[in-house]
Amino acid sequence: LSADLPGALRAQLEKAYDTTMCVFIGAAGDMGNRQYRQESSPKELDRTSTGIVNQILEKMEYQPISLEGLQVYPYEYVIDYVRSMEDTKAEIMKIEQELASDISYSRRQLLTSGLAIQKGHLLEDAHVVVSLKGAIIDTKESMFVTVPAELFNRFGLEMKQAVDKQVFVFGYTNYSIGYMVEESEWGKNYES
Repeated sequence: LSADLPGALRAQLEKAYDTTMCVFIGAAGDMGNRQYRQESSPKELDRTSTGIVNQILEKMEYQPISLEGLQVYPYEYVIDYVRSMEDTKAEIMKIEQELASDISYSRRQLLTSGLAIQKGHLLEDAHVVVSLKGAIIDTKESMFVTVPAELFNRFGLEMKQAVDKQVFVFGYTNYSIGYMVEESEWGKNYES
């Protein structure tokens, strides 16, 4: 799933509905279409976006959302730690070893970008301070939660189960730290 697809969807939906549209991506992980795309071109973007838009126009049931009792609760979560340069160097070695082996093209792309990020960390200050800001937008019927990251699904499900109303979680809002991984999953996969 690339950044051009939401824009193509938005443009087609705005034309169909004659209004401003916002396209939100929920859990976007591993949504690449390389397994079933017919080619890599603007023609393929048009084919894919038109197929999605046709499904939206034909199959969606719309329900109004009441904004009665709207309240906005901004939040901030600060991450402050010292990055281990030894761990970073070990990760670089691990990636370089895997790159030296016989791996698929898509895995090689993923590892190459990860390697560049890790090498960049060696040039940065080891003291890391990141301020994550978001908002909870609460109405009588629904709750909208903005999160400046991509969530593993467990956190989204916990938010949805915590309240007795419909919850919409919008990731990648205002900024993104990449994946937000629950502690029990840390180090078990490439995303963490």
